[in-house]
Amino acid sequence: NSRIYVVHRLDRETSGLMMYAKDEKTQHTLRDNWHAIVTDRRYVAVVDGDMEKDGGTVDQLSGATVTSRGVTRGVSAALKCVASLG
Repeated sequence: NSRIYVVHRLDRETSGLMMYAKDEKTQHTLRDNWHAIVTDRRYVAVVDGDMEKDGGTVDQLSGATVTSRGVTRGVSAALKCVASLG
């Protein structure tokens, strides 16, 4: 079977990332239980230059995002410098 099944678009409000399943059973399991399965999201970024602080919180400038379902929510993320090459 060469078919793929769309599960979810992660972080649609930002750059977005598509997630696919190889079979329909996995698609339904992930899609129907998404919020129970995904309890933590972590991102990795490579930064050119010096960071002002080794940690903190990044808040979206507008302070809120309207999702595809019309729900408004604040967006923030904790950050931590784990390595420095400089």
